Amino acid sequence: MTPLVWTVAPLLVTLLAIAWVSWRSRPRRPGDPIDTIEEHQRFRAALARPVPPGSVSPGSEPPGPEQGGR
Repeated sequence: MTPLVWTVAPLLVTLLAIAWVSWRSRPRRPGDPIDTIEEHQRFRAALARPVPPGSVSPGSEPPGPEQGGR
């Protein structure tokens, strides 16, 4: 019985992996145009908002020209 289990287990795992990959790689349905436009507008509005002064820690800013940066 044990050799049968060792033979069938990899086969089942392989079949499961093939099924998962085929399910994950299926083509996506097109989005609703109204929803995608609203999401894009929210994204652009978020990028246009200024960053509050206290929300960026001093060590996380990229170096400026005076600090040896570009």
